[in-house]
Amino acid sequence: MAQLFRAMVARRSTIIRSYSKYAIVFIVLIIGFSGMNSESNEFNERIQSQIKQLISGIHESGDTEEWRALGLSAPEEIRKMYQESTNAFHRIRLIEALSHYQDLESIDFLKKIIANNKSRLERTSALRTLAKLEGPRVQAIAEQA
Repeated sequence: MAQLFRAMVARRSTIIRSYSKYAIVFIVLIIGFSGMNSESNEFNERIQSQIKQLISGIHESGDTEEWRALGLSAPEEIRKMYQESTNAFHRIRLIEALSHYQDLESIDFLKKIIANNKSRLERTSALRTLAKLEGPRVQAIAEQA
């Protein structure tokens, strides 16, 4: 009986050690992901800062190379900044900035602006941007606007 008890205790301590390894890995992963979130926020803030610089130009708002250099997350940040902005000039520049990206979310976003936005300037800007992206296919939308 004593041998059985020792065997059970030994097995239990082995199980505890193996689970503790998983617990440590889990804790390290959680800490790592929480650090990634702050790095991600910092990265998004840098992109937003660069977008603000590009849209604040008097005549031009940057060329395609400058916009695409911001990375794949830039269109999402542009759309987010548009939603948060109350400055009409910035909103129009943000709409125009989407002309440098041919992602489906941006195209759908522009179509929603054309269909639902009360500002004629923003609708017109979205229509022009969509025309740059889709070319002749935008004729049907232009006729409805």
